[in-house]
Amino acid sequence: MDSVETCPSCGHDKLLSPIGAEVKYDNDVGAVLGKPGADGLYGLDRTRFARVEWRICEHCALIFAAQRPGMASADASYSTIFGHFERRKFDVYPLPQIYMDTQKELSAELFEVLDRDGVFDGVKSVIQFRCNAGMLLEAIAQRIDSDEVYGLEYFEHPMHHAKQLISDARIAPIEGTELSNPFERQEFDLVILDHCLTHAYRPRELVDFVKSLVAPGGTIVFFNEPDHGKTLADGARYPRGINFFHKQLYQDGDIDRFLPSCGLTSHQLPHPYGRKWGSPYNSMLFVCKEGATAEMPKGDVQVSVDLLQNWFAMNRQHVRKQWMKRPFKMLLRHVNRAAS
Repeated sequence: MDSVETCPSCGHDKLLSPIGAEVKYDNDVGAVLGKPGADGLYGLDRTRFARVEWRICEHCALIFAAQRPGMASADASYSTIFGHFERRKFDVYPLPQIYMDTQKELSAELFEVLDRDGVFDGVKSVIQFRCNAGMLLEAIAQRIDSDEVYGLEYFEHPMHHAKQLISDARIAPIEGTELSNPFERQEFDLVILDHCLTHAYRPRELVDFVKSLVAPGGTIVFFNEPDHGKTLADGARYPRGINFFHKQLYQDGDIDRFLPSCGLTSHQLPHPYGRKWGSPYNSMLFVCKEGATAEMPKGDVQVSVDLLQNWFAMNRQHVRKQWMKRPFKMLLRHVNRAAS
């Protein structure tokens, strides 16, 4: 594990540890890659803070993981642990109907929001990082009347579906944690990133890389970036702990402050995802253009401290309840085995 000694957003080195080092938990990588335990869970499911040691920047108030896998092991981490953890949900064949329905709804609503904002006006080439099943790219290709749409995806089965919609030659796998462009085309009018800033090991370098792909006057879209100010306030959303792969726990206002410091002007649009399922989706959507670099303003540190401490208190209460249920669960498992 590498230790991050400065804030990945603003670079300041004055950091708070609001929950203390004593609350670290082990992350048994061997258990993740091996067989599940007696309770049916893999090691990653059992982790709470997974030894990432959450810090809060005293300047911009970002909550972030101070411990994260070094780049030498990061690719293996994503291709094995992350893949293993997520793939149980949707990287299967055939793709689950609820996944397809959700992607269809998200793509249609996101396309509508971006089109209404004028994002596709004058666009002739697009690349999307984490293109899922390719439904958004398909809609954009029809809108801009161009075949110059490209996508990259982590998981095999959604990527196979995207290739069927777009082209084998214009859909490729994401290799490891560092985003790259494997295509011959090196500039795009529109670059779209799905849930990438939250996962980025070095978010500033990620933004610099994305800016290098944008043609003059082009646009960058970041979407599906969780607002952890909302998700952490609801402890039930993380009953087993904060997602180990969320390196920056952005809240509303964090990305607004971060992007101008990287030389991007941005405006936030309402994220459309989740209306069909009866509850709002706690994610953020930003449309960006290249602009002047601005200094990162200060954030409200106390809000971040209270959020993380309150979440940890709720999480500990949940853990205690689960341990109280454990003897009954073990007895029930023994009875069921005896009956079979």
